[in-house]
Amino acid sequence: PALQDPGSPECGAFLAGVLPLVPNYLNLGVSVASGKMVCAGAAGAEPVGLGDQGYFQKTMQEGGFNAGTYMFDRGLQQASIGFSYPVRTKDTGDIAGVLIAFVALDWWSDRLAEESLPENSVAYIIDSHNQMVATFPKQEGLHGRAAKNFGGGKDWQRTDTAETFDAGDGVRRVYSHRVFYDGGTDQKLFLSLGLAGDEALQGA
Repeated sequence: PALQDPGSPECGAFLAGVLPLVPNYLNLGVSVASGKMVCAGAAGAEPVGLGDQGYFQKTMQEGGFNAGTYMFDRGLQQASIGFSYPVRTKDTGDIAGVLIAFVALDWWSDRLAEESLPENSVAYIIDSHNQMVATFPKQEGLHGRAAKNFGGGKDWQRTDTAETFDAGDGVRRVYSHRVFYDGGTDQKLFLSLGLAGDEALQGA
């Protein structure tokens, strides 16, 4: 009920209580139809306007779960990617606002590191704006940068393809490119996994 009245003090208090339970989230908030976030769980977070964000607009218009793109919170001094889900009124089921979960990019990179990939492997998660969201090994200097500027101008948004090349670090790898989240046009997340030549052939 607190989320169904985003402008109320109860909304912020509720999200502030939930936020510590999900440490990979930088912030939780509810935005109204204009995109203005009127309720947030993280103290010190930068006020966010999401009215021009495609994932927010799609959830506001159609409902459902959607993924955003790279963003940097200057208040929290951390980068994240947002995910949206509609908040509906109890009586009519109309969309009263949009719940946004901002997931820390470090969490994505840490999860990639837990996959026990072979030596000299690399992995990249790229958003629908062709920006690096997560990397393995973690390379924070790449996060938020245009993927097309990395690896000799390769197209990192290829889907269901495999190719062999040196991305600029002197190691030839077999790369596999996949869409691992598909919410429609401009609502995709891409995964590129590169295995060093010897390791890739041994695993074949």
